[in-house]
Amino acid sequence: MALKERLPNLLDDTNFSVRTSDRAEPAPLTATTSRGGGGLGEQPWPLNPSIFLAFRSQGTKKLPAKSLALQVYLLSRLIALWFLGISYISRSNVLDGPTTSLNEMNEFEIQLNNLFLEVRAKIEKGHINDALNLLKANYAAVEEQINGGFRGIEQAAILDTLALGFIGAGDLKNAEHLLNMLKEIVDDLHDDTLLLDSILMHMGSGYTTLGKFDQAVSLYARGLKIIERKFGINNPFNITPLMGMAKAFGLTGRASEAVALYGRAIYILENERGTENEELAVPLSVLGNLLITEGKATDAVSCFKRIVDIYRKVYGETDGRVGMAMCSLAYAMCAKGDVNEAISMYEGGLQIIRDTKYMSVDDNLFEKMRTDLAELLHAAGR
Repeated sequence: MALKERLPNLLDDTNFSVRTSDRAEPAPLTATTSRGGGGLGEQPWPLNPSIFLAFRSQGTKKLPAKSLALQVYLLSRLIALWFLGISYISRSNVLDGPTTSLNEMNEFEIQLNNLFLEVRAKIEKGHINDALNLLKANYAAVEEQINGGFRGIEQAAILDTLALGFIGAGDLKNAEHLLNMLKEIVDDLHDDTLLLDSILMHMGSGYTTLGKFDQAVSLYARGLKIIERKFGINNPFNITPLMGMAKAFGLTGRASEAVALYGRAIYILENERGTENEELAVPLSVLGNLLITEGKATDAVSCFKRIVDIYRKVYGETDGRVGMAMCSLAYAMCAKGDVNEAISMYEGGLQIIRDTKYMSVDDNLFEKMRTDLAELLHAAGR
């Protein structure tokens, strides 16, 4: 079976929006599943599959991602949904062993898709406890499979998706427990196992969220090795592990290694998409911010200037995204010591954002940029 078409992305997080006040205290994962009403009982969802699935051997249809930033969002959800599936709660619907056919695989994928969508919907509505109950009940089901001797890619995929759900719900304790279980399984899987590389990417992201950077780097490195062997060292699929490793290195003070990896990701994108493609904005921005923290503001200014030029070419001079990029460039100019240039860039960027109504003037980020400009003006004696 050939690998599924996937999207290069950064995989920074699961991108759930959860208010801190909504997060419930983590409860043990050993809760008993209720088959009737009450407790952890949940009704199966009457949802239809809403995700495009395809194998390379069957021909693929690319998802309509227009930018690397959007691809970050998509992969953190859709690759997990592609893997395999799990029941909702009903015991009769739980797969007792590995799938053996493409049809079974597809149904498994659909079930997992529905589970993921339902968990996400509960979290986004603020029903955190309901989401956690659903995740725990499905954990109980896969735990039965694991205790029964099934420790393959299917169980790994289920644990992977449940771990993403726990992270999204703010339950990092149980997320770490699942990731540790998952690591025991993937450590025994061969590198040529179907979709193992994608699971490793999710695990790397999860451990980064937990602050376990050494584990994250190890998983990203294994995934990178697998992808390089399958697709070559300059394939866009390498961008995910490269960016993940770079982020972990940057957060642990290994800036020179992080800069090298970001540079390689940018090189791959330039060769694949061209030097003026908007997808370059994400790695250039992350690299620029890292360079500022390392006291290399001149190099950072170069990164942000490229982003401004790219956005102007793609969207035009007066697009709100250009205004945002100009404010980022202004911040780098300020770090470099070019105060007058920074003030001019801030004023121009904020004016574009205001004119295009790209964001509300009450938005926290907009207010922060206005405050930065005010402080800069004060420091310059204006």
